[in-house]
Parts: sequence; C-alpha cells; structure tokens
Amino acid sequence: EVQAPERIFEPPAGISLLDVRWDNGLRLVGYVLTEVSVTLYWTNDEVVQTNLRRFAHVLNAEGAMLQVIDGVPVDWTRPIASWLPGEYVVDTLSLNVVRGQTLRIGFYDSVTYARIPRENTDVFDLIIP
Repeated sequence: EVQAPERIFEPPAGISLLDVRWDNGLRLVGYVLTEVSVTLYWTNDEVVQTNLRRFAHVLNAEGAMLQVIDGVPVDWTRPIASWLPGEYVVDTLSLNVVRGQTLRIGFYDSVTYARIPRENTDVFDLIIP
C-alpha cells in the first residue's frame, strides 16, 4: 500500500531559525538539536527535478570528520523531487553533535556527484554553540 507523505505548509514553531539558500531553491529554515539527533527543517521555492542526496558531516574543532549521514531526506522516504514549493520537510538525523563541533550540510546530484552550489560555496557550516 502506497501512502502519501504528510505535507506541512505552515512554518514550524519552536526551532532555531535559519535562512540558508542553495542556488536551486532549496532552503534550510531551522533546526533543533537534542543529545542524540539533529532535526533539520527544509523548504523549497520551486520544484527540484534532479535526484539529489543530502549530506551531513559532523566535524571536530580541528576539522576532522567524526560522523557522516548521507542519503535521501527523512530516512530515504522523501526524495527532494517530491517536495512541493512552500512545503516544510522535517528531516531528523541520528547524530550526536556537541558544543564546538560543526555540522556541515549540503546536497549533491546522485548521478554526477556534483555538489549543489550556494553563494560562494556548496555547503553550510553550523557551528554548535
């Protein structure tokens, strides 16, 4: 049985707000940290028709990679091409991130492995306060 995903069109409340934009219209609008997870809140300005993967890397203060999560958002259940413009997608990652570490987030094309650009880079670094 195929089930349609729950679609949220109201901005999330109670999150740490961000406004991080990639050149293809994907936006990271906020996050919530717990001891064992990071929840990312995404939206998009337009339909993205490319098969993209989201990556999240946890780096220590020296820049060494400690943890990696790579794949389709929401535990492989919400391909980015299925997102509707203005929809909010809640993407919880099982990561243990602590103060002083960096959460590096980005997207890449699953066929060419080319990263999706944003401003003068292709990642967003969230330094955990």
